[in-house]
Amino acid sequence: MIRNFRAAHCFPLAASLVWLISGCAPPPPPPAPPPASAQVQTISMYGAAMIRTIASDGVFQQLLRSQGVTGTLDIGLVVEPNGYVDKSFVAKSSVTANVATPVLLYLNNINFGAFTPGMPNHSLVFLIPVAPAGQGAALCNPAFHVQTVALYQPNAALQARLGTAGPLAYYINVLEASLATAFAEMPQQPGVTAAVVMGVKPGLLSRAWVVAPAGALSPARIARIEAVAEAVPPVAVQQGPIAFAIVFSVWGGGAPITDAQHPVPMPPEWFAGAPPGPMLVPDGIFARIWP
Repeated sequence: MIRNFRAAHCFPLAASLVWLISGCAPPPPPPAPPPASAQVQTISMYGAAMIRTIASDGVFQQLLRSQGVTGTLDIGLVVEPNGYVDKSFVAKSSVTANVATPVLLYLNNINFGAFTPGMPNHSLVFLIPVAPAGQGAALCNPAFHVQTVALYQPNAALQARLGTAGPLAYYINVLEASLATAFAEMPQQPGVTAAVVMGVKPGLLSRAWVVAPAGALSPARIARIEAVAEAVPPVAVQQGPIAFAIVFSVWGGGAPITDAQHPVPMPPEWFAGAPPGPMLVPDGIFARIWP
């Protein structure tokens, strides 16, 4: 098993884009964080997402077993804001160097997803104790797997409307946990890659849209996903709305819903009946369809 995130230390580096990555379905949402520790809470969530990513990596688990690792291997990973591991990481281990080297080389090539909202704009060191799953144990294979979380407005607007980004990271974490539970209760079907696009307005108002390939999810399932997402108490915003998308795969995933020309999912409902010409996202769209 892979144990809990334990510590982080800071080094200066540049900022990057905002993404999230997760592995297995998250545990029940944690208690609401106190405002004074919002950034600590966010860093901890990112570390937990790293751990879930490693735990669900079957190749890594097989590598640990093939190298004869039976105890704990403490690994310090220096992660840059772009999500990649700095090759100058430090590893602490009780096993021999010839065992540790291939493990560290493998982790060198992992991208854990760029820092989430509320993370500091410099690299962090995460000390992660890892150990292989028991022989014959089933590897984590969740019904619901988060690929990324994309934001629809620039950081300056996001900061003005949130005040601090820590509560947004917590809100996203609770949404992920709620969606994971909902999908775990659904009968399995062919794999799908889709997104839940969330809009939040002042007054604690939220709305959800599902973006999926045509016919990939039944209307009943789409309605269920949107209802689950809208039931989560939203983050408080001011001065205007915010929007973000949780891109996920279920039951193994399916065809991608984004590409280089369309890097973020866009609900068709946003543009149905819209007049020609550009429209500000999300402000102009929400003013038209969600006044």
